[in-house]
Amino acid sequence: MIKNLLLAAILILLSSCGVNTGQEANPNTNLTYPLAKLGLSVDTSLDRSSQGLDFPTEIMSKNDEAYRESELANLDYGRLIELSGLNIRIPSRCQVFSDRDNYYIDFPYSDSYSIYICLRDVKDMEILQESDINDATKILLNKRNPEEKLLSGVVNNKLSNVESAYFVSQGDKYQMTHFLIGTPGSMIHFTIYEDPSLSQASPYLMEDILMGTFRIDDDPIDIQKSFASFDDYMDIFATKSIRVGDITCKIPQNFLLDNSTENVNSFSVKKEGDMISKIIAINFDKEDMDIEDLDIMDIFNLDYRGLVYSENIVSGSKLEFDKKDGLSYVRSKARMYMPNFTLDGDKFVVESKDYFITFFVIGPMAESNKTNLMSNSIIQSIEQN
Repeated sequence: MIKNLLLAAILILLSSCGVNTGQEANPNTNLTYPLAKLGLSVDTSLDRSSQGLDFPTEIMSKNDEAYRESELANLDYGRLIELSGLNIRIPSRCQVFSDRDNYYIDFPYSDSYSIYICLRDVKDMEILQESDINDATKILLNKRNPEEKLLSGVVNNKLSNVESAYFVSQGDKYQMTHFLIGTPGSMIHFTIYEDPSLSQASPYLMEDILMGTFRIDDDPIDIQKSFASFDDYMDIFATKSIRVGDITCKIPQNFLLDNSTENVNSFSVKKEGDMISKIIAINFDKEDMDIEDLDIMDIFNLDYRGLVYSENIVSGSKLEFDKKDGLSYVRSKARMYMPNFTLDGDKFVVESKDYFITFFVIGPMAESNKTNLMSNSIIQSIEQN
């Protein structure tokens, strides 16, 4: 349970107007930081050399300016810190403050967002005794401040570099994304605090932090992002019928089948041989899997490594639960990170009479709104056979 007076003071401060007045400035720039007003000191003890690291971005604002709200989805993770045997990339213009066992990654003050990230080593033995990160995060959820309204239950993110899981809650003003990352022999608890009335960047921040985190004895994962427009390749209207398990749905005509197995069908759109959009449909037969005791969230939280094109598909947002044609589904944002491309879109799981069907619908980063419309179109086309 979070009962830290400093955190409460931070929330009060960041909720107030004009918090930039009189703030301590970064000595190297004209940037100011909200947490400096509380008297916290800048802490450089976690800093590590970031030489040789490359995390693609498209930042247009100047180095001595606050980030623009539109830049938060793809920041410049050029700074490297280390905690508990993990190297963690953070945005270059962020400043690290500390108080006892808590570290705070503060963003430059801006009228267009109010965000900071708290991270700490987990010391709760009940959490540490859990070997499964998903179960450990469930315990963390139950220990959260009871005044936090739960927006999403625990979601797994088991990646090739780290194991992680998260949940999303809401306070009086700030939305909080809590996530654990496994370390060599321990865990780190991250909390992203964001005012959702100003920005909606938490999913992207968590996803990029996860992909930029690696053990000190490992090499960072090679990631590329393209910010080019592929508007001419975006056919968002679902017109081609496909059958998956015991449902039918429609996908855009220009998606071609590139892989098919007993329970996985993959469709893609390519430009000059490079994949720029992907639809993956995975059906799980309830009888074959003997999953009568599993629910839709159990399937959503499955480890999909080895079933999909990339081992690094990351969920990030609070979950959306709804129904279509009498079928329940759960949906979140998702990103697929690859050495030559990063795709952005949605993950959703549909429960039919005899199957659970997982869809990944992802496309170019510059066309995320159109990919979202494509997901909507596919969901609206779903019918039970």
